[in-house]
Amino acid sequence: MRRVRMAAGSPQEEISRAARQRGLAWSQSRIAALERGEKAIKVEELALLPEILSEVFRRPVGLGDLVSPDARIALTPQVTIGGRELVQVLGGRAAMVPATFREIPDPTSLPVGTELSPGLVVLSTPDPRVEVGPFRPIRGELEGWLREAGDAETHAARRLGRSVAEVVIASRPLWGRGFTAHRDMEAASIYGPDASSDRRRAVRGQVSRRMHDELRDYLERCDEAHSEGRPLPSGRSIHTDEMKRAMQASRHRTEDPEQQ
Repeated sequence: MRRVRMAAGSPQEEISRAARQRGLAWSQSRIAALERGEKAIKVEELALLPEILSEVFRRPVGLGDLVSPDARIALTPQVTIGGRELVQVLGGRAAMVPATFREIPDPTSLPVGTELSPGLVVLSTPDPRVEVGPFRPIRGELEGWLREAGDAETHAARRLGRSVAEVVIASRPLWGRGFTAHRDMEAASIYGPDASSDRRRAVRGQVSRRMHDELRDYLERCDEAHSEGRPLPSGRSIHTDEMKRAMQASRHRTEDPEQQ
């Protein structure tokens, strides 16, 4: 923000005045702290910032003008994203954050070229693990799971207040497959091949809600184990038996949606 403000020759006082007119309690010291990177900017402030600067500079200013496309921005201590990709995500042109996860060094890995014995040389190193919440998945596997993720994973992440990465990782020990794949398989076993579209949609929603409960329980147990330095629990949740019983009962019900 300081770069574009200085280029426009506008003082901080003008930005402060325009911000206050829109209900933001921005003093000159607040703006200075934002420019120095000492204060985080809230979502509502970020949404109003282009309009504020456009008025002060008397020219259109977009988010792309405020973020260097080649910058690496830390979203969390574990995740960074490129400036260009961040603008795409905020502008709704990217469905998921194309983030770079922090790699965890493997002290057992040997550099490529290390000669173990005559004629036996290390040709490659293992795909590194990355840190995602309490999990330490292999980077290549995580990237593949994220490519497979769809709207169901995104919705589950929002509902649980988690990242999509945590959802796709936790799905594997719970169900042995992704959230969407498991939901569709379970739902299909309930509604049968001749079900109406409304029936299919209702059953998928029912199954999704039960899976959200399983995910919530498993992620909470993983957080607790991680904070206490214990191994992460197996994927079996306290909801597993309950979910299976509900599924079996649902299979014996009539296909009439009014009776569901």
